[in-house]
Amino acid sequence: MHILLLGGSGQLGTALQATFSNWANVVAPSSTTLNLENPQNVHNFITQTRPELIINAAAYTAVDKAETDIHAAFAINGESLETIGKAAVAINASVVHFSTDYIFDGTADTPYSETATPGPLNIYGHSKLLGEKKLLDSGATAWIFRVSWLYGASGRNFLLTMLRLFNERTKINVVDDQVGTPTSTEAMAHILSDILQHTRPQPHDAGIYHLTCKGQTTWFGFASACLKSAKTHDLICGGNVTLHPISSEAYPLAARRPKYSALSNEKFEAKFNVKMPEWSCALDNTVSLIAHRPTAE
Repeated sequence: MHILLLGGSGQLGTALQATFSNWANVVAPSSTTLNLENPQNVHNFITQTRPELIINAAAYTAVDKAETDIHAAFAINGESLETIGKAAVAINASVVHFSTDYIFDGTADTPYSETATPGPLNIYGHSKLLGEKKLLDSGATAWIFRVSWLYGASGRNFLLTMLRLFNERTKINVVDDQVGTPTSTEAMAHILSDILQHTRPQPHDAGIYHLTCKGQTTWFGFASACLKSAKTHDLICGGNVTLHPISSEAYPLAARRPKYSALSNEKFEAKFNVKMPEWSCALDNTVSLIAHRPTAE
């Protein structure tokens, strides 16, 4: 299969490229080669490359910066999906795209289904919701996967930040009143690889699916599990580290976050006959991967 991977250098794109390259011809242009803020550039690149499948892992993910960098956030997360979708239609390609739990307002107390009414609290969420609509309206055959609290063995994410702080501080404050599901990019990549080796989006199953690990926790719970796993895999060089739960109000940020954003995987698991791993198991697998990867000499 000939795959065009957008955002191949990001944390999700890196995991996807490493896994998909084992069985597919993956083209992953840099952001300088393919500028998502330039519609003509995007359309020309896709129609000239003529992939069978376009995987869009590119996104403007600086949630707080997006509150002021509004044009770029909407251009990359929203408007570019119209161009990608229409170019896909022109060459009869299908699309896999990733959206976010941040399209919801956080007022629920049970996992959101795909039919739940969106209500973004921040610019990032609004821009990602626009991207969903633009892609669906483009006529492209697409799977849109809403994901949440992504982390992996590379890139910039909560896990890697915690692993660094565990070796720099003895006390770390972590928000304990936002609930979601930490989701491993490595686990996602392997499950999607298994699926896409045998099938790709078709008109009868196109649409939105929620794709996260199982279970839910708070950022404090996530940090606590990171600490436990880091100790197990001997990734802490310093002394004892103490975590302290705090409220969102005690750690103010530019962008509001939903207090609850866990997503239901029932539709995804039923459609593709797979079971997502528990978030804590996937976390330990990723920490083990970090602990055992070769170090540069």
